[in-house]
This record gives sequence, structure tokens and C-alpha cells, in this order.
Amino acid sequence: MSGAGSAGVFYNFEEKDNLSGVGGPPVLLLTEENKTLAAFVDADYRISDSFEIGAGIRYDNVHRDQAPVLSVERSATFIDWQPQLTLRYYASDDSMFYARVARGFRPGGFNNTTASVPVFDSETLQSYELGVKASLLEGALDTSFNVYYIDEWKPQIQSFLPNTDPSGAPFIASTATPGTAESYGFEGSITAAINTALKLQSSFGYNKTEMKEDDPVVPSQIVEKGDPIPFAPEWNFNLSLVYHKSLGDNLDLEISPSVSLVGETYYAANITTLSGPGADMIQDPHERVNLSVSLLSQDWDVTLYGHNLTNEEYLVAGEDLSYEAPGSGFFALGDLRSYGVKFKYRM
Repeated sequence: MSGAGSAGVFYNFEEKDNLSGVGGPPVLLLTEENKTLAAFVDADYRISDSFEIGAGIRYDNVHRDQAPVLSVERSATFIDWQPQLTLRYYASDDSMFYARVARGFRPGGFNNTTASVPVFDSETLQSYELGVKASLLEGALDTSFNVYYIDEWKPQIQSFLPNTDPSGAPFIASTATPGTAESYGFEGSITAAINTALKLQSSFGYNKTEMKEDDPVVPSQIVEKGDPIPFAPEWNFNLSLVYHKSLGDNLDLEISPSVSLVGETYYAANITTLSGPGADMIQDPHERVNLSVSLLSQDWDVTLYGHNLTNEEYLVAGEDLSYEAPGSGFFALGDLRSYGVKFKYRM
């Protein structure tokens, strides 16, 4: 029986000024200060040749100060403890099963002072995971697979809502934790050495997210029961081949085509607006194809790459703004087709 552990303390201080240069020279709007103190301790203990237990806990203390030039100062502190426990079973030298339970945390912050929720809460969740990792065929095939369930999840969700201040912009960005959610799914990866020169790498996952209740502050204002969580694709799949060949004289050639498939992704909450019910903004399933060709030496690398070779158009963000004008909104597209050359030199 044996054990190992680690511990640490982290402190960070950040100060930044928010400026506006619309219609003239930059004007100081507010000053923000963030102080983060975190400490953790974890340990693994080998109960027997087959069983190992791991446990740990992390403490976070995040203090935020905001000093607007034309308004009152605001201050908030977000504190959380995040314990985790893992049990591992080593079935052989090449395979391991595990079960893990853990708590997650992301600190809250400030919205615009005219928002319905001026200070939004921390995001917290409780996760449960079962998984296996195995190396097969004398190391030629590495696999991992896990299933998970996330409960007691209070996600931070951003929406653009009507501004109650008539002198300002017609809408403002507002982040809130509008209720509890849950998520479940699975993830996996496979790496296979087809021969000495060719390797296949793949990963895949399915993720089902769902709000468990309506917004308790303003019903239907941000989310409704049954809505998915924004920016969480329902499924994803990635596949790449890596061909590596020695050309002699300490020079290697590496060619790697890859394709990624991303499932339906929900971006905008179906909020109730001044002009009536808003619309969901959803990205349909889409794919991206990439290719890289590299020459590798002991001292330098040169890579020719192409991203999104099929020039697929896809959203990375979006929001319905029909309260400003019926049918209006905005969206952001991901990168279209691009090419380039990268050079790396090792000193």
C-alpha cells in the first residue's frame, strides 16, 4: 500500500479600466478589481494492488469591486468549497475502471446597473462519472470511455434584454442563473496505430442538457423549462489520420487530414420580448475539414495548413433582438476557409 498527494495556494490580483471611445476620445466608464484566493489539497492512496482511492478539496474566494465613474461603487464576494472523490480499479496493467463524484464552481459577477439582476450568482454543479481506460493489442490501441450525469446545476446564461433606461441602448447584455439544469451523456476516444507510419485518432461525445424549471425571477424572460443550455452541442465527432515518414538526414514528413462533426447547437434563449415571443437561434449540424502538411527537422518545423476547406458556414453565437425591431437579431459566424504557413525554430 502506498500514497501520494499535493497541495497548493494561488492568489491573483487583476485591475482593469473599461473605456468608451464612441463619438470622441476614450472616456473612463469604470474600474474593476478582481482578487482571487484559491487553495487545494488532494491525495491518492493505494488500498491494494487493484484498488486506489483519491480525494481532494479546493477552496475559492473571489472578491470583485467595481467603481463606475457616474454611479455607486459595487462589491461582491463569491466563496465555494469543491470536494471530489475518485475510486479506481485496476483490472490489469493495461486497463483501469473508475468512479468519480465532484463539485464544480465558477464565480459570479456584475451586470449593467439597469439590468433586472445587477449581480449574478456563481455557477455550481454536482457531477457523477463512470469510466474506463484501456490499452489493447500490445499498446497499438488506446481507448477511453465514460458516462456522466450533472445535477444541481445552476448555469450562468447570458441574454440580451430590453433596457429599462430610455437614455441608453435599447438592449443590454445580462447574465443570470435563472434556475437549475441537468446534463447527461458520454464521451470516448480511440487512438489506433494502423502501422508504423499511420495512426488514427478519434473522439466522440453525446451531451443532453435541459433546464429543469422556468426562470424563477421573471418567468419565460430568459429560459423556460425544457430549454437546452446555450453553447452546448448535442453531439460531436472528430476523426484524424496522422501519416509520419522519415525522409532521412533528420528530416520527417507528417501529413494529417481531419474532420470534425458538430451536432445541433442552441445559442439564443427563447425570451419573451417587448414585441412578443422571441425565437430560438439554433445552429444545424455541420462539419469542418482541415489538412496540415509538415516538414520536421531537429531544429525547425514548417507546416502548410488549411482550415475549413469546404468553406462551411456556421454560427458561434447569436441572439434574437425582436424587442428592438420585429425580426431583428445578430449572429457571429465561425472562421471560413483559411490557409497559411507556420514556421517554428528551436533555439
